Amino acid sequence: MPPRKNLRLASFDVGGVRGFSQLEIMRSIMHWLNWNKTSSGFEGHALPCQHFDLIGGSGTGGILAIMFTRLRMSVEEASEEFFTITEEVYKADELDSSERSRRLRQCLEGMLQKRGLPLDMKLMEETRENSCAGFVVASLRNNLETRICLRTYPVRAQPSSTITVVEAILATCATQPAFAPVSFGERYRKREYVGAGFGANNPIQEVITEAHFLFGGDSSVSSLLSLGTGHPGIISLSSQTNGDNLYQGMRDTMNDCEQKAQDMEQRLGPVGIYSRFSVDQGMQNNEHGQATDPEWITSQTEGYLARHDTLQKLDTFVRNVGSEEGDTTLDQLRHVGGRSITGMGDMVGKSYDILISNQDDAIIEKLKPPNLEYDPHVSECMEGTRQDILSEIIDWTNDTEAPNILWLKGYPGVGKSTISTTLTEKLRSLGRLGSSFFFRREMAEAMTPRALWRRTAYDLGCRYLPARKHLVALLTANKDILTTPNVNTLFHQLLVDPLTASDDIPPESLPVVVIDALDECGGLDGQRSDHRKSLMRSLGDWSHLPRRFKLVVTSRGESDIEHLFSTTVHHLVEISAGQTVKPHSSNDIMTFLECHFREITAEYPKSLPLGWPGDDVVRKLTEMAGGLFIWVETIIKLIKQGEPQQRLGYILQRNGSGGLVALYSSILQTSFPSPSPEELTSFRTIIGSVILMKQPLPISSLLSLLSIEVSMMEYVCNRLRSVMDCRDALRVHHQSFVDFLMDQEACPPAFLIDRGDGHQNLTRACLRVMNSNLQFNIHGLKSSYTLNRDVENLSSLVVSNISAQLSYSSHFWASHLAESTFDDAILDHLHEFMHEKFLFWLEVLSLTKGVNLASTMVMILTKWLRAYDQDTEMARDMERFVAAFASVISQSVPHIYLSALAFSPLTSIVRKQYKDRYPLTLKIVDGGQASWPAMQKLFAGHENGVASVAFSPDGKRVVSGSYDKTVRIWDAETGELVTEPFEGHSDTISSVAFSPDGRRVVSGSWDNTIQIWDAKTRELVTQPLKCHKCVIHSVAFSPDGRRAVSGSWQSIVQIWDLETAEPIMQSLENNKGFVSSVAFSPDGKRVISGSEDKSIRIWDAETGELVTRPLEGHNGAVCSIAFSPDGKHVVSGSKDKTVRIWDSETGELVIQPFEGHDGTINSVAFSPDGGRIVSGSLDSTIRIWNAETGKLVTEPLEGHEDEVNSVSFSPDGRRVVSGSFDKTVRIWDVEMREFITQQSKDSKYSLTSAAFSPDGRSVVTGSEDGEVQIWDIRTGELIAHPLKGHKEGVISIAFSSDGMRAVSGHWDCTVQIWDTETGRLRKQAVGANIYGIGSVPFSLDSRNVLSGFWNDKIGVWDTETGESVIKTLEGHTNRATSAAFSPDGKRVVVGCEEEKVQIWNVETGERITQPLAGDRATVTCVAFSPDGERVVSGSKDKTIRIWDVETGTLVTQLFVGHEGGVNSVAFSPDGRWVVCGSGGKTVQIWNIQTGELVTQPFVGHKAGIKSVAFSPDGSWVVSTSWDGTVRIWDVPTSKRVVQRIKTGFSCLSVSQTDNHSPQNWSSIDDILPTKEEDGWVLGPNSELLFWVPPTLRLGLYLPRNRLILGSCIKTRLCFKQFVHGEDWTLCRENPTQES
Repeated sequence: MPPRKNLRLASFDVGGVRGFSQLEIMRSIMHWLNWNKTSSGFEGHALPCQHFDLIGGSGTGGILAIMFTRLRMSVEEASEEFFTITEEVYKADELDSSERSRRLRQCLEGMLQKRGLPLDMKLMEETRENSCAGFVVASLRNNLETRICLRTYPVRAQPSSTITVVEAILATCATQPAFAPVSFGERYRKREYVGAGFGANNPIQEVITEAHFLFGGDSSVSSLLSLGTGHPGIISLSSQTNGDNLYQGMRDTMNDCEQKAQDMEQRLGPVGIYSRFSVDQGMQNNEHGQATDPEWITSQTEGYLARHDTLQKLDTFVRNVGSEEGDTTLDQLRHVGGRSITGMGDMVGKSYDILISNQDDAIIEKLKPPNLEYDPHVSECMEGTRQDILSEIIDWTNDTEAPNILWLKGYPGVGKSTISTTLTEKLRSLGRLGSSFFFRREMAEAMTPRALWRRTAYDLGCRYLPARKHLVALLTANKDILTTPNVNTLFHQLLVDPLTASDDIPPESLPVVVIDALDECGGLDGQRSDHRKSLMRSLGDWSHLPRRFKLVVTSRGESDIEHLFSTTVHHLVEISAGQTVKPHSSNDIMTFLECHFREITAEYPKSLPLGWPGDDVVRKLTEMAGGLFIWVETIIKLIKQGEPQQRLGYILQRNGSGGLVALYSSILQTSFPSPSPEELTSFRTIIGSVILMKQPLPISSLLSLLSIEVSMMEYVCNRLRSVMDCRDALRVHHQSFVDFLMDQEACPPAFLIDRGDGHQNLTRACLRVMNSNLQFNIHGLKSSYTLNRDVENLSSLVVSNISAQLSYSSHFWASHLAESTFDDAILDHLHEFMHEKFLFWLEVLSLTKGVNLASTMVMILTKWLRAYDQDTEMARDMERFVAAFASVISQSVPHIYLSALAFSPLTSIVRKQYKDRYPLTLKIVDGGQASWPAMQKLFAGHENGVASVAFSPDGKRVVSGSYDKTVRIWDAETGELVTEPFEGHSDTISSVAFSPDGRRVVSGSWDNTIQIWDAKTRELVTQPLKCHKCVIHSVAFSPDGRRAVSGSWQSIVQIWDLETAEPIMQSLENNKGFVSSVAFSPDGKRVISGSEDKSIRIWDAETGELVTRPLEGHNGAVCSIAFSPDGKHVVSGSKDKTVRIWDSETGELVIQPFEGHDGTINSVAFSPDGGRIVSGSLDSTIRIWNAETGKLVTEPLEGHEDEVNSVSFSPDGRRVVSGSFDKTVRIWDVEMREFITQQSKDSKYSLTSAAFSPDGRSVVTGSEDGEVQIWDIRTGELIAHPLKGHKEGVISIAFSSDGMRAVSGHWDCTVQIWDTETGRLRKQAVGANIYGIGSVPFSLDSRNVLSGFWNDKIGVWDTETGESVIKTLEGHTNRATSAAFSPDGKRVVVGCEEEKVQIWNVETGERITQPLAGDRATVTCVAFSPDGERVVSGSKDKTIRIWDVETGTLVTQLFVGHEGGVNSVAFSPDGRWVVCGSGGKTVQIWNIQTGELVTQPFVGHKAGIKSVAFSPDGSWVVSTSWDGTVRIWDVPTSKRVVQRIKTGFSCLSVSQTDNHSPQNWSSIDDILPTKEEDGWVLGPNSELLFWVPPTLRLGLYLPRNRLILGSCIKTRLCFKQFVHGEDWTLCRENPTQES
């Protein structure tokens, strides 16, 4: 499409009924445009679609956009239809969302029918010939950030849509919660839409983007029209009205629209093409009834259109529309740095270098604190009141010589927040509002100084281009600023610097910032709060800014605030109360009273005379108010809620002295004149709950929570409407009433709210609700095969099955219990909860994603019971249950019962309490966990070893850095990744740590860089730190988070300033070897480093000088160091296998070295209390030491399968996290004293090889410690004591043909021959050079062994003499990878890296055939068939090939599909089958005739398979694995047909019958899991069968697994009564008979 010229674009805001204002403005615009088209003055009749090229809208603005474009309506036609819609849909307050949406659909369908249009009329036009295009904006319900444009026209960027006109309007109008979401689309394309919401309520940006899509970037624009729905103001809301939420939402929406409009005016106003029309005066001070009155709205708009300034804007707009020389292109409107704009646009471009920048918008948006409401929560002042104060403030804002801070000081209730609200709107209308922030005590955790300054900077960046440019540059260069722990630094960089640099802001536009309710910052802690203290410092610094930048602060006169302003230059405006109240305040109160008394009189025209109650009474009430507006507001509400004269008389009689205490007391006395004990109890219960609850509940849910009768709730609410909002949720109008009710000296004792009693009531209520409502499978989940996240319509299930009161109780019962004293009723409820409802409670947490809270909640329970000398055994066991099974509980509700309960330790109290109630679950028939293990959790996901781990400061997260070049953050309870992996380093990440505030993560890498990440967003907060010229080995934050220290392999220690990303001083280079570990002291004044040169050095962090002489004494490199919490001691771990503690002042050893590890100590750390030390070692163990005695606190913690690289304590000292080369992160319970370390009767070392005896009754194994063991296959018992030669690991093992000898090959190039009856070593041959992969090949009689796999020469050695039998077999150019003897011992087959198989004659040393060449993949394993006529080879390309020995031809090729290459192959004794083991942890048996699997793969090994072999009779297969175990498997006979898992009640039955009797339930041998992932045992269709705890995975017997040998806990399961899939809910049923 060629570029278009002089485009005319229009945008319509959302606005509800106020869309009438847009229609009235549009009527005027069309009049001007049509008038302009004639020369005689006669008005034409062109339609909007004939004047504009594109119209877009959001919400009701979207309705108008479609009316004008797709339906080609005139303004008059659109007005009539819109009137019908507003009457039916928007003015009916009582409608629920579904009914409101249904009515809107009816109106739209009626509109189409009247015009003879089909009800399913498509939104997109089939042919569009120069007609006006239109679109509406909506969002996807499950992704609210995504804006969807529903168009009447096609665009190249997206496929065309079949959405109808009705559907499009329903989607754009589906604002939450007033309207229901709308769904359309077929099958998997079905989507649920809602209104676009904040950010797109004013769709001007979307109009520009869509025009770019439609017309191209080179098209020019002559006019850009934006129509709003009026000044937002604060709609005065009556407490009697149910529809106020709709109008509150309207106000918030209009604020959003106006803010976008101001932003666009700043950017585009000077260019001359942008015209914004929106009524800015008159519509802000309306009652909500007027907000929905079309007549009132229209009249206000008419007044706006008649103003001189509006007429000028209309004239300018019309001239732009008629312009033939529009030279602003869509590219320039949409992008940064577009081509220069001539004329006025050129001036603007040179001035600001920018028109619209989506990129800058995204950068500025990062400043905005997420999910925080900071707007006014009270209405504006009544018109005509507070004029003296407002005038004084406005005059002050205009005086550039006046102090730049104004303090509006006053007692509670004098109306400070109302004045702030009015001032904010006044400044907004004047174009002076920089930002506003309204503190609220109940939101203290979110409304922090950090949030204040970020919001202020965000507003300034949106409204003032000079500040915007500075902020964009700052955030681009220093992303770390938003996470700096220093609030004052944040204030200076986000506020002081941008404002100071903004010299070109016109005086009439200078920003004014408003901070309301400073005294509420810090919440109940008030001036003791750290937040409040840091804010005081920043406010003091504001006074040093240029005086043109104004700040308004309102607050009570609390001591710390008084002190601040006593030392800070400021302008004071004090609102007096009591005897010192000023006349203006009294006059304002009188005006307020007179206005409301007129309203009351109008409601009683027959009984109340005009002018009631008279001037004297008004003056009397004004005097009683003492300047407190909250007092008069409250009495007016009180009078309106009863018989006016009676209520007024009572107030005059009982409140002679005035004041809030007297008023609130009289309200209570009036409302409850003769309360019964039951009424008082209900009052305290209801109001105490409203004050103390952690989050508000709807009244209906509060009724259920508190077990209060509806009539009693109505009784209390009706009498407190003057001080409470009693609509959807109960809220107190003013904090002063809460203060009064909790003040023992002020509040009448009968109504006093006691904090302790209130929390007791709520604790009892929560426990009562849980005990009454929690139940088995509360969500009605149908199958145990799927994870929670995969359950269809999960959110709907949660909402429909978990009431608000049950959800609240399940999440907050422990919070209330923590603040409750002992109570028998609470104890009874707790006993029921613990012994009956515990598992049901975990269900609720599982589906509401609250499992990570469970551990803390149960710890509170334990602490509470212990505090009052109650039995804690059950609670402590609940703690362990949650800690051990949080991962599976969070993933799947059914597996709370099928997996967690089933695999809980046999001694678990939770198990004993609950297991018998669920008989149809897995049963442990042998082994299992005897008690709770020390290892609580295993986190898998890294693709290479884990180098470094650390807890977050709150203990809720764990960070890990890995050799896979990623950083990961895990939920410390559930093991779920908190966010996607952090990627950016190009090499191993050697060290990671959290910042002290937990918001950032530092990582050091072998790529020579240090990176600082935002822990939530994964974004780099600064450029990588580069100073070292080699590998970074260690990094750490300073205690204040402002610095970092790093150590490198170039003997350098470097300290960094994280604000500037620069080194603070010259590198510290005194170390002679690479720096392995660094850390700051707890006070941040010193830095410690450990080095390869065996020394430790302590440096002054400010000067870089050594504090003391190097600490020397280790006999090997120092690998890890750490300060004690008090900074007095240093702990170190070394390659010399010792842990040492040093005095950090003197450098002397404090105690003798700790010895016990068998390898290098890679990591050490102190516990938070300094009493213990944890160490992780090359020997794969973790040890906990007493720091004073040097003795072990517990048995070594074992479980890692490779060396432990990093260890760290949790902040509470109860847990340790570890990272290992085995690619896992693990969390250990180090507080538990009674856990039992279950030692296997097998070797404690990994088993490396295995072979069957000739009679098939026993198996011989070799281990990495050099032992040889012989086992009885049927019993699993050792036949004799282990055969011990020396400590070098066994590579391969074999029986002699008569079974009298066992031959073992070792890593030290020796072969040992053992007498299997006596266990004595018969012979040892040295120097056999038997290195190889997988197994050392012995001849069938074990007489000969092959060697030479690491070079290109293979020799045959006599195992008894150690002499070479023949000359070497030469002829292959690459390394041999595998070899095997023929059955007769006369031939050898060799596999090579050069993708070939070769066969040799042992006697002659000659090659029998030409090399057998397959595909280009290394041959990894070879074997002869039993008859010696065929050879099987396996390779890295996942194939098995069968070769004819005589001809060298390929007989069969099988692609086995292993996850990883084939590592080992062997023929069955009859030669019909081949067994293979792979790097993918599975063993497969293939029929070489049919090319099919004989049975499903054998699943159970946790690492790649090293070797496989059949038993002599072919009934078993033995496999060895890199996981250190040997497994023997049952091989199915030809008559046995293995079927896939069924989903019926017969659980995993192979039976063809549908009989559900117990005898047809499956046995252990019939369950055929196909794989195991992250502890889940999966069926053939990836069904979740069950989840296994980490400690039991290695030794778990799975179907067809005859025997497991190795160092692990052996566990056998019975599946005969195991229900699963859709029958999982039957697990509670008792079997009909024993089986």
